[in-house]
Amino acid sequence: MRIEVVYKEPELDGRAGRAAAELGHVDGGAVGAVHLADVYLLDHLPEVDGKLATELFSDPVAQDVLVDDEGALLRRFPEASLFIEISSRAGVTDPVALTARKAIETALGHTIGAGAVVQSARLFLVDESANETDDPTPELSRHLAGALHNPLIQQATVVT
Repeated sequence: MRIEVVYKEPELDGRAGRAAAELGHVDGGAVGAVHLADVYLLDHLPEVDGKLATELFSDPVAQDVLVDDEGALLRRFPEASLFIEISSRAGVTDPVALTARKAIETALGHTIGAGAVVQSARLFLVDESANETDDPTPELSRHLAGALHNPLIQQATVVT
């Protein structure tokens, strides 16, 4: 199950503004809006459904939860031309995932099995409309991704 949590009013997410400022410095100001989604990946947890995921991972007043809805973020943010997903490298402790795992166990009232997978990531949706070229170059994409993560402990996946 892929769970994506976004703010109902994206301008309320201060992390996005900070990321846009960071990327503007890297890209010479050629980045428009930046939106964020907190991502949770769950596997081998049949007891967790969309309703429980919404209760555990979001503030229903300020955030929306998208569960296994491929393309929902693109429909929501059609101006986004570059997706950069940052996650922990294999073997590196993911504190957000550990906390999510504990929250699931508390909600279910029992320890979940060792085979259950709980991972987290942060997805940056970047509007490059201010970029002078129509297509972001792979080099530019790498520079932008590099500004958003620590390559020693995190990995970046870029989709254009």
